[in-house]
Amino acid sequence: MALTRDPKKQSNNITFKITEYKNNVLHTEVINISLQTAQLKRTTRKDKTKIEDSFVVDTKDNVKVRFKPILLTKAETSKSNLSGLRKLTREIVARHSKAMSYSQFINEVIFGNIQKAIRNDTKQFYPLASCIVKKIEKL
Repeated sequence: MALTRDPKKQSNNITFKITEYKNNVLHTEVINISLQTAQLKRTTRKDKTKIEDSFVVDTKDNVKVRFKPILLTKAETSKSNLSGLRKLTREIVARHSKAMSYSQFINEVIFGNIQKAIRNDTKQFYPLASCIVKKIEKL
């Protein structure tokens, strides 16, 4: 929340690593973004299906990133649709990450653009109530 000035983002924790110290200025990079567990419990609802996944994607500058999304459907869903949504989500995230550097990818996740892309691209397959990033970590 302090970075984006958006109160909706107050449930996200970001871990930084100091990479350089120059002229009394610290340069950092994002190592980890995670969602608080209390927020996860608030998002799940009755008669909806929660899909969790974990996979590794590469960015344009060859940084490996573990990406853990949570997809919430609008209604109960069959297992075949769930596996199709997982596969489609992996393809969407991989396509976006290959087109961006690590810092651009992290910015897109922080501002919610990757989540919007997942919701819009999976809309034709199965409608999602929301897409949340549970965790991102640099490997």
